[in-house]
Amino acid sequence: MTTTKTTTIDKWIWVLIYVGLGAVGLGLALQRQSASFGPWVTGLGAAAIVIGALLIFIRSRTNDTD
Repeated sequence: MTTTKTTTIDKWIWVLIYVGLGAVGLGLALQRQSASFGPWVTGLGAAAIVIGALLIFIRSRTNDTD
């Protein structure tokens, strides 16, 4: 069962980091176009990146031995 849990965490790590990077890029582009919700998109993307980085730390502390 441990491998399923760590595999799920690994998937979420990369999903959050890549979606966060995309959202930050989109948010910055929206800010250049004077969109009022650009900072919100950038902030949500940054939060996703931070959560992904936190999951990397959590994953490094898990024990994979059965």
